[in-house]
Amino acid sequence: ARVAAERPHRLIVVDPRRTLPGLAGAEYVTAPAQVAPVVDDLLLSLGARMAGRRGDQPDVYLVVDDYDLVSTANPNPLQALLDLVPHARDIGLHLVVARRSAGAARALYDPVLAAIRECDAMGLQISVGIDEGPLLGTTRPRPLPPGRATLVSREAGEVLVQVAWVDAP
Repeated sequence: ARVAAERPHRLIVVDPRRTLPGLAGAEYVTAPAQVAPVVDDLLLSLGARMAGRRGDQPDVYLVVDDYDLVSTANPNPLQALLDLVPHARDIGLHLVVARRSAGAARALYDPVLAAIRECDAMGLQISVGIDEGPLLGTTRPRPLPPGRATLVSREAGEVLVQVAWVDAP
């Protein structure tokens, strides 16, 4: 049996509160002002992929924690990626955005979050106050016990899941 080689990847973590543990091989950005140069670099490499020159370039995983802190920079440095979001799968862009749930309903008007939502991207909704309204698809927000979440995807719909945390060795 032929085993496919693992595709290389580039991991970029935007962590303004410096709360995520170190990951081997990850590029860390901790200040919102540092995000724009990283996005500019991504636009160059991913723009070439849009033109059909992907070659063997690695998939890019851009993880943005505390998005509400990053998006308040004027202008939002991630807005430059808007044209690429609908083509993310084709060009090897994986965008993971996390934000607190307070004020999340208002945040859906944010252009980046709106673009992600319009692409019907997979989402994980952890405990949310019921006054926020639907955030992912038609999923009604609700308080959940620690570790429980609603996974929303095109394929499976809404699935209640248990998320586990394992300390690094």
